[in-house]
Amino acid sequence: MPDITPSVLYEVYTEKELEREYLKGQIRWLIERTQKVKVIAALAFEMFRSDALAADRQMLATVIQQSFPNDESEQAFYITDIRTCSFLSRDHQDAVRFTHKSFMEYFAAVYLRLAMKNSEAAQGLLSMRSFPDEVSYFLGDSIAASPDAEIVRTILNETFNRLQRIPSPSQICLENIVNVMNYSRRPLPAVKNIRASTLVYRKLRVAQISFDGVSCEALKIIKTEIRTLEAKGCDLKKVECESSRIERVQFNEDTVRSLRVWDSRFEKMIIGGGHIVVETMRRAEIREAHWRGAVVSGGGDTLGSAWAPMAGRIEGCTL
Repeated sequence: MPDITPSVLYEVYTEKELEREYLKGQIRWLIERTQKVKVIAALAFEMFRSDALAADRQMLATVIQQSFPNDESEQAFYITDIRTCSFLSRDHQDAVRFTHKSFMEYFAAVYLRLAMKNSEAAQGLLSMRSFPDEVSYFLGDSIAASPDAEIVRTILNETFNRLQRIPSPSQICLENIVNVMNYSRRPLPAVKNIRASTLVYRKLRVAQISFDGVSCEALKIIKTEIRTLEAKGCDLKKVECESSRIERVQFNEDTVRSLRVWDSRFEKMIIGGGHIVVETMRRAEIREAHWRGAVVSGGGDTLGSAWAPMAGRIEGCTL
């Protein structure tokens, strides 16, 4: 039995809703249930790709035409069938929208997972826009819960490695792959030379993560255990560590413009050069520190109680 995660809950709920609708009678049987899920997913994806919360008649008609290209005479009935789905509603302009945005995000993720049949398809889908955290979560979580999880993870891994070898790869695609793999509970061990908006590591247990030449607006580590975290030559505008434990963290000639830590523990922190700006250290503990030739802004008042149990050596640093 799979873990009860949000994507599993949404799948169970939407399947039960469709089952309830189909029990109402044959008028609900125009589209076979499995196909209906695919049509709803295709509609959600079009709305997500267009950054629209509502689908007008033209968008819905286009999705129906693409889904049933050989049934032109029945397409009007299919449109009616989709429009009366229980987790879709019609607004005052007669456009359809999901009763809650999370349904659109879930079904868009369903479409993406089913459509990523090979590396080329995955690259095209993951390059179209930077995914919000909710879509990345639903996509990664649904991959982890699916019977073909390893196949999809392999496709994403191959796509990432292939893009890393070419000049000027899609940075959006690379960022999306990293986050989706994280949420699929199989994070990439090495991330190199990418420019990202936000990278999220949430509820993971990881042996090693290394960043090399990464530029990132926000790196978030939440409720995660990491044995070794290493960054080299990175420009990280904001690093947030919450309710996490890292055995060994090492910064090598990195720039961290804002380090915020809550309820977290570092067994060993090594800083070799670079500039670290410590903004917040609340209920944080650094057991052992080895800092050399670094500029660490924020000082004792900011680090607070994190200094108290600290062993190790701090040499040639500006504090």
